[in-house]
Amino acid sequence: METETKFQWSDILTTNETNYQDYIKLTKIERDKYMKFEVRATVTEEAKADLERFGIDAEAHLRSEFDREKDFSMSEILLKQMKYHCGKPLKINLVEKGPRKYQPIKDYFWRNVEYLTDYDYMIVDQQQFQNMIAEDFDLFDIVSTGPSIEPFTLVATLKNLKVYVVNDYPQKDLRMDEFDTIIGKKGWIDIDTIKAQEGSTEDGYANKYLLKMSFPVKRGFMRISAKFE
Repeated sequence: METETKFQWSDILTTNETNYQDYIKLTKIERDKYMKFEVRATVTEEAKADLERFGIDAEAHLRSEFDREKDFSMSEILLKQMKYHCGKPLKINLVEKGPRKYQPIKDYFWRNVEYLTDYDYMIVDQQQFQNMIAEDFDLFDIVSTGPSIEPFTLVATLKNLKVYVVNDYPQKDLRMDEFDTIIGKKGWIDIDTIKAQEGSTEDGYANKYLLKMSFPVKRGFMRISAKFE
């Protein structure tokens, strides 16, 4: 499998962009389904000079950073919603330290290979994933263990599942010697975005967006949590 260098939203969901004029024609009930968020990207005059010294177009760089910040803002909202739609996690008890620590996790995945063919991807905290690989967790077919510079970074496969790491996993109390993952299917989420306001600052851009997420499959996502009891 080839390493993917640029994340695209179509890797995990369906996206649509609605015109703001169409949005204001909606009923209040439909408008209230949209969440608001703001995206900012700035570059100082000193940074511009440094970029130009290396032959980099400062304006193009700023636009690229803006798109990246927009993706990360959407990712943060999305992951919280995905976690909610998982419901209660399936719990796996970890009982041993040392080389056999992760055996219950591996046993679960090998027992449920056929069941998991109904899913397309799994999402893991980046630091937790790297810790597992450092401890010789050999369940995954490794693609890459480099730093995540996209909202979702493809790092491995597990049979039919693509394994993505994220910088802002929605479970905040993760221990690096445990395991937590969200498993889903491509196309189970529809996202609609609207540019509500386009603005600029002295050193960059500041746009406001509206975002609506639809989950056609209720409770379709699965979350697995492996902890020491």
